Amino acid sequence: MGRRNDHSRDELKEMVILAAEKILVDEGYNKLTTRRIAKEIGYTVGSLYMVIKNVDDLMLLLNARTLQHLLEKIELDLAEGSKDPEAALMQIAISYVDFSFEHKEKWQAIFMHRVTDEALLTEDYFVHIKNLFYVIGQQLSQLAPHLSEDELGLLTRGLWGAVHGVTMLSLDHKFSIGAPVEYDTQRVVKSVVGSALYGIQNRA
Repeated sequence: MGRRNDHSRDELKEMVILAAEKILVDEGYNKLTTRRIAKEIGYTVGSLYMVIKNVDDLMLLLNARTLQHLLEKIELDLAEGSKDPEAALMQIAISYVDFSFEHKEKWQAIFMHRVTDEALLTEDYFVHIKNLFYVIGQQLSQLAPHLSEDELGLLTRGLWGAVHGVTMLSLDHKFSIGAPVEYDTQRVVKSVVGSALYGIQNRA
């Protein structure tokens, strides 16, 4: 069992995050409590609040890490694939689907937890979302350089929203019919993204 002075604050914080990830994956979002985390790492519940403010703070730390891992996967897949912007945008969409199925519990937690302490929603958290949008927008701007900055922003969010919506419904088993769920989701996403990109390229 750990004692308060066994680890530095940074070490304890990392232990808390790793334990929370493990519980989330192994037992599910509903089992993720400070009491359960404290038991996992051998510390008291009070010790946890030395390194996190509250459950909202913990979930934002977890979700920020998940978003960072998602971005890293997308960037790695892009580096290994085609430099053509249309192919790159398709790859981003497929990487998003693949990540969500591979890390279902962590990915869903981003959207399941509702933050009540809005003061914790700082730029440090939103930068992860902005980085994801930047990667999409960068490829869109190469594909359709005629787009204004406002149009680019709207299409970036719209394209992400379409892919996210299909993925979310599929993970909840409310979308796919008569086919392996991940494979079917990839097919639908490819169709949606392909149609969107065709429309973008052929706009007046």
